[in-house]
This record gives sequence, structure tokens and C-alpha cells, in this order.
Amino acid sequence: MPRKTALEVLGGGDPREIHSWLREASIEELRDALEDVKRHETWGSHVRDALDIRIALESQKTANRVLLLTVVTVVFGLIQVIGVLHQIFCHH
Repeated sequence: MPRKTALEVLGGGDPREIHSWLREASIEELRDALEDVKRHETWGSHVRDALDIRIALESQKTANRVLLLTVVTVVFGLIQVIGVLHQIFCHH
């Protein structure tokens, strides 16, 4: 069974179903939902909050990946520096 759209869920009016949908929605679904909340103003802040949370989580994942790549790059750079210093001081 295909996933319900935001308009279908908001139109149903069941708060449990709406909150469940908001927890499971992707960023794209939440962006689309913002268009539909004009018809259901009371849920607009909930959709915006869910979208903000999802974007923050994705941003945190990206920041963690960048940090990991930075650490790996520094380790490889140190390995090269140690090799060069070893060549300079031990073989001359």
C-alpha cells in the first residue's frame, strides 16, 4: 500500500496518524506538506518543526562525515611528514 500524502493525512484529522506521519516523513515529503498546511493552518507549526528537526539531523550527519574525513587526512599527512623527517635526519 503506498504511503499517504500529507494532504490525505491532514485531511483525516487523526492526531495520532498525523504525528506518526510527521515522524516518518522525509525532507521532501515535509517540504511538500508545507504547501498543504495552508489549508490546515493548525498543523503548520508541527510540519515546520518536523522539517527543522530532520534538516538538523542531516546537517549533523554531514558535519560528522566532514570531521571523519578531516581526521583521516591529518593522519595521512602526519604519516608523510614522519617519512620525510626520517629520510632527512636518518639518512644524511
